Amino acid sequence: MTDFYNCSEIFNNNHLRKLLPVYFAVGLFLLYLIYPLFSFAGSKLKGIFSVKTNVVLFSNVHVVFSVLVILLILLVKELLVPYFFVQDDNHVQFFPKIMQALQEAGGNTVTFLGLSFKPKTSDIREAPALALLERLLAQGIHVKVFDPLALEEARKVLGEKVIYCSSIEESVIESNAIILATEWDEFRNADFAALGRLMKTRILFDGRNIYEPASVCQEGFQYYGVGRR
Repeated sequence: MTDFYNCSEIFNNNHLRKLLPVYFAVGLFLLYLIYPLFSFAGSKLKGIFSVKTNVVLFSNVHVVFSVLVILLILLVKELLVPYFFVQDDNHVQFFPKIMQALQEAGGNTVTFLGLSFKPKTSDIREAPALALLERLLAQGIHVKVFDPLALEEARKVLGEKVIYCSSIEESVIESNAIILATEWDEFRNADFAALGRLMKTRILFDGRNIYEPASVCQEGFQYYGVGRR
């Protein structure tokens, strides 16, 4: 199976609960398709064996059927979950690239633009950026953050481990790299020429692929996107 997620963690993940109706619907559909076959098999077995044996066999048929449906639902989950979780894991996939870029640049400061798990909310629970941020902190990287709404919530979780900024411009001062983690509208029209002049080195990790690589590179940035070279 894919390495994009850890199955043991998904069952405690809020995103999974959003998929439960899908699993339930799939289970009902499989029940509708397969149950007649098991009922037919059970009725045939009744005519072959004794009454006592029929009860055991008929009960076992339904047990096997139930187990089969559960296994099929789990299989569907394995096929569906990567589709829903791959985007959230993109930030973590950036980690080795970020470390390499910082090493080459001779710097150790990054700016996170956005922390909330989606735009227009202050909720950072299940925010994929946090996992990446914690890994960078563990490596001694200095982290500056800006989010239009989520700074207070972030402070409750991160404490004083990061530097909280009140604007995009403030967050990139003396920074080596920008990591776009949440696609807020405020970030879409960023003036990279102006931002670059405030930075030590110009590196951008576009975790949501909202920027055109060519235009960012024209402003002297090294650009890294998701699935882009």
